[in-house]
Amino acid sequence: KKHRKTPAGLNIWTCLVKGPRKSKQLRGYLLIEPTDVFSEVPYDNPVISLAELVDKDTSE
Repeated sequence: KKHRKTPAGLNIWTCLVKGPRKSKQLRGYLLIEPTDVFSEVPYDNPVISLAELVDKDTSE
């Protein structure tokens, strides 16, 4: 098992990409251990956030 499942049990996560002018959604796997795929762990991208976390923040 190389990826995490969503709380709903799905394999694909939805992320929000928010730039200076546009916002889009991106879907993909969330790796448990990035070094299984990459030789070095990639840097976090500050414009990408998990949609689940954004939804929880706005609903409170």
